[in-house]
Amino acid sequence: MKLLQTEAVGFPWQMEGYRVVGKAQFRKNAYADACETWEAVHDDALDDLEANLWLGTIYQRLGKLADSDLVLRRVVENSATTPWRQAEVYALMGRNDKERWKAAWETVAAAQRQEEALRSPFLAESYTNYLLGFQQDLNHYYSGINALSLLVTQIALADASPEVWNENFQDSEEGVRQLARRKDELVKLRGSVAMSLEAAEARRQRAGKDDVWLGITLADLACLTSGSPAFVASQYRKALASAHDVDREAVFRQLTLYKQLAVMPANVAAALQVVSSWQSKPPHTLLFTGDRLDAPGRAASRFPANKVAEARQAIKDAICREVARVQKPVVGIAGGR
Repeated sequence: MKLLQTEAVGFPWQMEGYRVVGKAQFRKNAYADACETWEAVHDDALDDLEANLWLGTIYQRLGKLADSDLVLRRVVENSATTPWRQAEVYALMGRNDKERWKAAWETVAAAQRQEEALRSPFLAESYTNYLLGFQQDLNHYYSGINALSLLVTQIALADASPEVWNENFQDSEEGVRQLARRKDELVKLRGSVAMSLEAAEARRQRAGKDDVWLGITLADLACLTSGSPAFVASQYRKALASAHDVDREAVFRQLTLYKQLAVMPANVAAALQVVSSWQSKPPHTLLFTGDRLDAPGRAASRFPANKVAEARQAIKDAICREVARVQKPVVGIAGGR
């Protein structure tokens, strides 16, 4: 991909070529290379919607959240951005704030985790951005389910630690009123997200197509709203039956977040039991092959001893890239000669 990028330089279609290469690099999880490619497109036209959107996601994957926010803000402020794109952008901004929120409490002791999660201003900011995304286009159920998830979490944390919740207000009475408002908002949002998902499911059925993530999101809705852990488990079992490992890992991470914060414990425990059954499959496996070092006096050099360190580092780099790509347990199998 990098070679194709360099070979596009100087041609009239250079930037279009960069777009093709940049998307391919992203799909291969080559985020650093994809970043360089899309930055070249962006430098050619700062307000390019596609470039700013791709960079918003790529910067997030690289941990450059401030840079991600900057390019996403350009998309929001662009008058050519459609409501659906606006929804996507606000959802990406919400995800950036969610990463900041998780960083505020994930490493603290379990006993203080709920309080630190509630204290972090990024919880409310992430919720607001996801909600803004859903309000841009009510068909964008991804932003809706994430807003609902964060609101459910905020309310659960506030109920568990009212004294921490009340720190945000002049007096405890105002804190009680504001929490009641959040709960009223939850009722409306829950209905809106449910309707959005029902409409999406109806469209899917008319089209006769499978949609793994729609099924997963319906299971997420059950987890957030149902009083029956058995029903929640059945929804995840059905949704994950045709899912890929990367989809199951994403579900596992979100459920683990709830578990860490003791939110919806019964539903989460039932869902995790289903997801864990899928994770009992063999781990991602790397197979190694190679050859022994050149024998002393070999006429044609093939694997000289002075290349051992270089080969070892190349193997290590390749393994690290693969581990980062699959984001799951990895084992290696190698033979000896």
